Amino acid sequence: MRIDRALSRSVHGALALAGARRPARSVSILMYHSISAADESDVTPYYRVATSPGRFRQHLTLIRDLGYDVISLTDAVKRLRTEGADIGHAVVLTFDDGYRDFMLEAWPLLWEFGWTATVFLPTAFIGSTARRCFKSRECLTWAEVRQLSDHGIEFGAHTVSHAILHRLPWSDVRRELRESRRHIEDALHTRTSTFAYPYAFPQEDSRFAARLNGELTEQGFDAMVTTIIGRALPGSDVLCLRRLPMNDADDSTLVRAKLDGAYDWLRPVQFWTRRLKALADRRGMIER
Repeated sequence: MRIDRALSRSVHGALALAGARRPARSVSILMYHSISAADESDVTPYYRVATSPGRFRQHLTLIRDLGYDVISLTDAVKRLRTEGADIGHAVVLTFDDGYRDFMLEAWPLLWEFGWTATVFLPTAFIGSTARRCFKSRECLTWAEVRQLSDHGIEFGAHTVSHAILHRLPWSDVRRELRESRRHIEDALHTRTSTFAYPYAFPQEDSRFAARLNGELTEQGFDAMVTTIIGRALPGSDVLCLRRLPMNDADDSTLVRAKLDGAYDWLRPVQFWTRRLKALADRRGMIER
C-alpha cells in the first residue's frame, strides 16, 4: 500500500469533516519533470518523475474544475511578497530539467487550457544545434526555448550541470548560479529571476540554506523553488518555496488532497528523515 496516499486521504477526509478544506489563501506550486509514458514500474511511486500525457490532462482538468487560478511563478512571487495581497486559490505549474517532452506533450495541453508554466533549465544540456540528453531523456534546444518563450512560457535557472550544490565548494555554487542564469538571459534577451534547486534540498543544514539564500539575493534572484513538500502561504520565504511533487501515480483523489493541504503532513517527516540521516552519516565519519 502507498502510505503517503493512504494517510493523505485520511487527513483530507478529516479536514473536510472539520470544515477546514481549502485554506482561504495559498499557492500550490506543482513540481513536474517528464511528461511522457516512460515505464517507471520499478520505481517507488513517490520517487517517479514521469507523468503520462493522459494523466497530465486529468490533472489540468481537475485543477480547472476545482476553480483554481493558474498563475505564473513570477505572479505568485509578486503576490507572496506584497503585504495584504489577495493570494486566492492559486496553482503554479513548474517543470524541472528542460526535457523535450515538455514541448511535445505538455505545451499543447497548456495551450489548450490557456495556461502558462515555468521550465527550469540545466543549461549544459540545452543544445544549440545537436540535441543533448539528461538522464537518458532528450532536452530542449535553445531554438525551442526561444519559441516557447515567445508563446508565454517562463524559464528559470536550474544550474549549469545539475550539480548537487550541497557537496560543492562555495565558489562552484556561485558559478553554477551565475552561469546558468547568464546562459538563459543571453538566449532570451530578458531577465531571468527564478531558480530551482536541483536534487533534494538540504533543509536540515540551516547554515547552507542561509548562505544560499544570501547568494541568491546578491545575484539578483527573486525566488527559489525547492523539493520541500508543501504549499506557499502568506509570509512564505520566496527564496525557499515549497512544492508538491507530481507524477503518473497521482490520481485525482491524491491531487485534490495535495491541493487542499492534506499532503503537507509529510513535510516534518521529510525534514526529520533527512536530519536523522545526516546525523547518522556524521557519526559514521567520526567513527571511521
